[in-house]
Amino acid sequence: MKVLLLFFFLATIIATCQGASHPVVSHHNPGFDCLSWRLTVETNNIRDWAVVPQAFVSYVGHYMLGYQYREDAQAVADATYNHAKSTQLIKDFRNTWIFDLGDTVLSSYPYYAQPDIAFGGMKYNSTKFAIWVKKGISLAVPGVLDLYKKLQSLGYKIVLISGRSESLRAVTIKNLKNLGFTNWEKLILK
Repeated sequence: MKVLLLFFFLATIIATCQGASHPVVSHHNPGFDCLSWRLTVETNNIRDWAVVPQAFVSYVGHYMLGYQYREDAQAVADATYNHAKSTQLIKDFRNTWIFDLGDTVLSSYPYYAQPDIAFGGMKYNSTKFAIWVKKGISLAVPGVLDLYKKLQSLGYKIVLISGRSESLRAVTIKNLKNLGFTNWEKLILK
């Protein structure tokens, strides 16, 4: 599941990038285009990158705000559901499905779409992000609410985990409920 979540996050951030050759920026070499960068990030051959290279920011923005992001997110949700329904649950056992909140359940693309954040082209600022989270305006990742409800109907207990601070619990719960996420077993925050 962790690998699926990592793939989903990376695909969400950088899939569909296309670009011409560009000079060295961050973790890439001359002639290393966006598709190549995406592949090396998805396969975890580039690690610990702090920002999306400037040459790719507009592609990431177009992807996140465009049709393909929604299609990709739905495809991952559909594949996840197909896997879940093929798994035989053990009766009288605590069958649990764990979701990470950040960009798996709650999308932060409206935060990243802000000009001063530039779709990951600027270094992450936890203070700015916490201020945005306190607004309680995260959106659901496309396809995930339906997946969430289908998993519950299959008999899974849902556990939500997040790197969000415990001080954000009330706003996180309100945001989840406003989007239709209910009846989880546990919400684990820092």
